[in-house]
Amino acid sequence: MKIIMCKFFSLHIFMLCSDMMYVLGEIGNSSENYTTGNWRILYSYKHPGHKRGTRSNVFNLGNRGEKKVRFLNHNYTETIQIGDEAHLRCFIRNYTEMAVYWLKVDQKTKEEKELTSNFTTTHMDKRFKQNKRERSENWELSIKYTQKSDEGYYSCRVTTLEEPPIYIYIELKLVEAVAQILETDDEIPGKIKVKLFSPLRLSCVLNNSITPPQYIFWYHFDTMINYDLEDNASVRRGTQGSELIFPKTEQSHQGNYSCVPSNAKQASIVVEVYGESDLLMGNTAKRKMGNLDFFPYLLISHYIKNLIFFVGEV
Repeated sequence: MKIIMCKFFSLHIFMLCSDMMYVLGEIGNSSENYTTGNWRILYSYKHPGHKRGTRSNVFNLGNRGEKKVRFLNHNYTETIQIGDEAHLRCFIRNYTEMAVYWLKVDQKTKEEKELTSNFTTTHMDKRFKQNKRERSENWELSIKYTQKSDEGYYSCRVTTLEEPPIYIYIELKLVEAVAQILETDDEIPGKIKVKLFSPLRLSCVLNNSITPPQYIFWYHFDTMINYDLEDNASVRRGTQGSELIFPKTEQSHQGNYSCVPSNAKQASIVVEVYGESDLLMGNTAKRKMGNLDFFPYLLISHYIKNLIFFVGEV
């Protein structure tokens, strides 16, 4: 059978078969019927010399190679760091008109709250946004400045006129990165003792870190010192940590230090410098001891002076 089809004023199709020529008209007003709908035979013309075949008054053109909307990915889990931007992927192969929705599923009540409809954010929180690049099949949901409350299940849902809704679920997990300053004093947590004039190295590492921070700042009390270091001090930066190095510890270096990453919880430690105070106490004690050793001579001298004065008067 050889089939030749052509549109006539977007309302009719002529179909030439081996024995009949059919003129088909659309059922309904939807232009999508050309792809997926049914067509009704308006009238037919029998070719001479050919037998009439059986025919139906409804012709389903959509059954010939019909393709449906479908997802290209399945349910999955996305794990990111708190504060980072989340990108939830939803790949859809589209052959017809459709609407795409993103919804947040309440873990306790199982209720669904609509976040976006196509490219419109319907939620009051404008951190949620639906994106799709040109020629891409990814209808992505982005969430800026993620918070712990954003954790949970999200649904990507597709609706069409011809089919029931289809959807996939994405679980979003959020982890909190925490900075830690390695301590050398096990007796007093959060405090480190260092001898005067000896080297000091404060090492800050990031735990549960997924995304490297944009910066790690060091603070001495309330002052950021990364770019204002003295006494040949330096900062060494790694992908997941930082070190503050003092080649020679001075008395002015003691106090509270904080390691502050851009996307992790900060850590603090107290530095105590010892040595100078002990030296001062030692010198003071020696001076006091020296005065005590000289005290008997002072008494004798005072006694002799008073004795001479008393004899002179007699």
